[in-house]
Amino acid sequence: MALIDLTDIEHLYSGAQKPVHALRGVSLEIDAGEFVAITGASGSGKSTLLNIIGTLERASAGRYLFDGQRVEATPERKLANLRANKIGFVFQNFNLLDHLTVFDNIALGLRYRRDPVAGRRERILSVLDRVGLAHRADHLPRQLSGGQQQRCAIARAIVGDPQVVLADEPTGNLDSTNAGQVMGILEDINAQGATVIVVTHAPSQADRAGRIIELHDGRVHMTRRRLT
Repeated sequence: MALIDLTDIEHLYSGAQKPVHALRGVSLEIDAGEFVAITGASGSGKSTLLNIIGTLERASAGRYLFDGQRVEATPERKLANLRANKIGFVFQNFNLLDHLTVFDNIALGLRYRRDPVAGRRERILSVLDRVGLAHRADHLPRQLSGGQQQRCAIARAIVGDPQVVLADEPTGNLDSTNAGQVMGILEDINAQGATVIVVTHAPSQADRAGRIIELHDGRVHMTRRRLT
């Protein structure tokens, strides 16, 4: 059974002038442990699809099973618990809290999960070491480079060992060197067992995934696996 199973997903945004059909009958399956890139032109539905996979938005129509759980029939309180415990999010704009240190930004990921306080510091320092930021634990986000801020955001996403890591244009604000480092970290996370789904417009980044799903006008236009 696929970890993520979407069938005939539709999504409609009610605009001020006329509705916008963001997704049109998207069906796909993603297995546990896959590294998938979602690509397509601006407005093709990439971020909407990722938000629906992450249960940040509910589809207008269709069926979505996450690990066998029927998402559209699940109350929001239970979906919030699912997000906190099974899904890690990485965004293009980092979404770090400016007044908190790197350490405390990452600690938020554990507080949302209501993890025990005991051992929390060790977990945070361990994940900071994984992303090469252990020496920056007491710094504020504004004291970090863009690449370091994104690595901090990744650390926050994975500190709770989620099943799935969703990354929406995680390299969009980075130069090629930092983009490569971020993709390398996501590859390592995938190698350690997490399912990783990345939205990207950059072919060089998409090609690092095991499978590429290309959207066009809200539909799955093409899917292909990486040649090894």
